[in-house]
Amino acid sequence: MSSLWFLFFIPALIAIVWGLIILLRPRRSMTAQRLNAAAMLLGGVAIILYAQGFRPGEESLHWDDIAYFVIVLAVIPLYYLAVRHLTTLSGIRLRDYLIFVAPAVVVVLGAVSLYVFNYEHGYQFSRVFIAFYTIVILIWSYTEVRSYYRLLSEYYSTVENTSVEDVRMLTITALVIIPVAITIIAIAHYQKTVILTSVMIVLLSVILFVAGFFLYRIRYSAENLRRRLAEYDAMEKQIPPRPSMSAEGSYARCLQQLKQAIETDKVYLDPDVTLVSLAERIQTNRTYLSEVIHLTYGRSFSDYINHLRIEYAMQLMREKKQQGSPILVKEVAMASGYPISSSFYRAFERESGKTPSKWIKENL
Repeated sequence: MSSLWFLFFIPALIAIVWGLIILLRPRRSMTAQRLNAAAMLLGGVAIILYAQGFRPGEESLHWDDIAYFVIVLAVIPLYYLAVRHLTTLSGIRLRDYLIFVAPAVVVVLGAVSLYVFNYEHGYQFSRVFIAFYTIVILIWSYTEVRSYYRLLSEYYSTVENTSVEDVRMLTITALVIIPVAITIIAIAHYQKTVILTSVMIVLLSVILFVAGFFLYRIRYSAENLRRRLAEYDAMEKQIPPRPSMSAEGSYARCLQQLKQAIETDKVYLDPDVTLVSLAERIQTNRTYLSEVIHLTYGRSFSDYINHLRIEYAMQLMREKKQQGSPILVKEVAMASGYPISSSFYRAFERESGKTPSKWIKENL
């Protein structure tokens, strides 16, 4: 098994290198990235510790247990805190640090039951509990990313510009890493199949590389949004207070200003339009404007803006058809406020239920 022991250094090295690249990048990494990078570093160390169990004569040192403790006591909690930073406006609170308590208590009780009282069943129970705990954290992280997507759609017209896809892919790879790692452990310990274990180690290496890649690419998180909203709130204090939604005429005035910005100025064609910038433009606050859009159109800010853009794109394609001009989807996307064609395709299909090419064939 010595060759197998050596192979473990491949995923370990990938995790450690990505962690160092992100941590040592001067003044560019966000808090969430640094937390996740620290988790990758520790994960790489845990893999190396686990690999020690494959060396002849060192089975009694329980290196696999030490690696297991590192993962559940540090890697998973750090990952949890990173996801909090990535996806929630409130950021990390004091109570979030309680995430370190549950695994610590269970691991200590399990270790005591095995090494002090020689009670193996208690130790196995702790492992089952921690496995369940890890799965819950990973599933929770994926649901948080979905909530993050909805949060951004309240403020941004195109959420892809805020690297939400990178955050989503990072959580998906994290969800895949755990079952792959568990499979490696099962195969290595019980099947002793070198070829199959080698394949799983290579797969783990690829997944870790992909996770590091998406982690490195993240340029925006709820932390940035929180900072942006704080800056806007400071500016908003200088704006004369607006009447509440229930005040007579206030709703109508805000709606009239919104319609003017939409129908006359066509602000939705600006790829960088946000709820904050639109609120500044019509001299109101973002909360009030969001309420007006929800009450009037039953949509979030992002859904409303993308609805207008797709309607504009459809009208533009109709006009090109009437004029006998070629319909270039990329050109239409740019004119409709989508500098990224993939964003246009997703928005168009979500709005019409068809791809642009299929819609053109059936409607023009």
